[in-house]
Amino acid sequence: MVKTRRGKKREIKAVAKKKGQDSSDSEEEKIDTSVQNRGKKKADNTKKTKASAKSKPKAKGSTKNKKQKKAKRKKSEDSGQESDASGSDKSKSSKKSAKEEEKIKEVTSSISHGVMVDHKVPGASGYEVIKHGSQVLSAHLMCADLEKNNNKFYIAQGLKKSSGCYLWTRWGRVGIDGKTKMINASTEQFCANLFNKKVNDKKNHRYKEVELAVEPDKKSKQNSKAKIKKKKTIRKEKSGLPPKVQNLIRFIFNMNLIEKSVVKVGYNVKKMPLGNLSKQTISDGYTILKSIEKELAKKKPINSTLSTLSGDFYTTIPHDIGYKKLKDFIINTPKILKEKLDLVDSLRDIRIAAEIVNQVDDGDDDANELDAQYKKMNCEIVPMDDSFPEYKTLLKALETTHGKTHHFKLTPIDVFKIEREGEQKKFDGKVGNKMLLWHGSRFSNFGGILSQGLRIAPPEAPVSGYMFGKGVYFADIVSKSAGYCCSHLSNKEGLLLLCEVAIGETNDLTNAKYDANKLPRGKHSTLGMGKWIPDHSEDIDDAKIFMGPIQEESKTKNRCLRYNEYITYDIDRIVMKYLFRCKFS
Repeated sequence: MVKTRRGKKREIKAVAKKKGQDSSDSEEEKIDTSVQNRGKKKADNTKKTKASAKSKPKAKGSTKNKKQKKAKRKKSEDSGQESDASGSDKSKSSKKSAKEEEKIKEVTSSISHGVMVDHKVPGASGYEVIKHGSQVLSAHLMCADLEKNNNKFYIAQGLKKSSGCYLWTRWGRVGIDGKTKMINASTEQFCANLFNKKVNDKKNHRYKEVELAVEPDKKSKQNSKAKIKKKKTIRKEKSGLPPKVQNLIRFIFNMNLIEKSVVKVGYNVKKMPLGNLSKQTISDGYTILKSIEKELAKKKPINSTLSTLSGDFYTTIPHDIGYKKLKDFIINTPKILKEKLDLVDSLRDIRIAAEIVNQVDDGDDDANELDAQYKKMNCEIVPMDDSFPEYKTLLKALETTHGKTHHFKLTPIDVFKIEREGEQKKFDGKVGNKMLLWHGSRFSNFGGILSQGLRIAPPEAPVSGYMFGKGVYFADIVSKSAGYCCSHLSNKEGLLLLCEVAIGETNDLTNAKYDANKLPRGKHSTLGMGKWIPDHSEDIDDAKIFMGPIQEESKTKNRCLRYNEYITYDIDRIVMKYLFRCKFS
């Protein structure tokens, strides 16, 4: 007798109910596998249905009924079967309104000992996480095994409230809310024993605990409520900032747009919210990518090693790839490695932006939100116009230094003069040869850039993603830098910096050199020589700014770059001077 899909689900539920305990790792893998195979079976059934439909005459209204049944079945599979707490009998319209409401709904959850109670706990704000001795009973574990097609999470928390102690667990495939269970643990000691047993069992099955950012101590003492999904809060005071600066701050700290930008490249914000990113998580991501780089550098990279390391990376930096085969996502080429390196680079700056947003949201409710975010950056931003003597020169540089191979148009929306606190004082311009050079980056990185300055990748990051070694990269033509803005992630808008850089004596290179940061004696920076260069330069104060038109350089024919790149390895030789907000078309 062939079992139907519903029969299999009932059998799985019956087994779990009979045991009367949380599913073991093997059971969860079976459920996970059955859910993965569901898509394949559905596709096969669809093909069979289509084949039989061709040979049989259609009954009136049968197609409509089949579509309705299929939609209803799919809806129940996608929502009701993955969570014990979910309701499967909601209508399509109610589900749509629920999704729309979720976007603006503010969910509250208790914070204790620097740890947030899982927001899926019913009545989460009424619980607090148990601290048993020196151990806080909270663990967030991940497991990405590309060979077995596993991409799973497991959350365990020891919780207490006036009615007693409980062990909360939630598990499932990354991208869904998963299944949940609340066990009555009677005492803190019993809860701690149960918690450690569960967590250790998972770790023995290749799960890895992921470190989350800890909330400030003052929050844990107050056991205050924390926002999980933020809605726009209306501050009582009007902003004292110029309208153009207000719009810029809204753009830089638009967390909804930032989340969408990282989701587009695969990052999962549900399993690792941007506000929960820790420095250690970012560091671990870099370290794993460096190990992948070493394996790829071998004459014959071992695919199983790359598969294991890729699984480690997806465990540390969660990715939502649905029910696709994980083996298709092995980081096995320099191009994929560079994509993942760019993601971790962005997360490093996004973590700072999220931190600023959270600090502001937890501050004085009477203060204006935009003003508070601006103040946290410690960077003066002044809108520019014709009254500034260098304004027309800046616009001329933007308009004339556009590469012939860059098929997009840049239209300036706003131009700002900026000064980050303390940066000018630290500036080391003794080496001379000062230039105003362009630097482009994703909009989501600018909360970190404007508040902390341009930084060099840490030692644990791989070097293969940096053509001339780890440093800060600049260009003398605007379109070269504009390519790094990834405007498709931010509604065709981007931000560009024009920085004063003390270049000094350059080490001129015509081809990539990953250890170019080891400069010869007497050299202060690297110039990656391009085939196309600006026609001339003009002066703004004591720094030169390059102007077009762009012309072909005939002196050196073996240059691998189309356009010049300048790389400095000393951040004290950089001062951010101007910020351009541009429309890409």
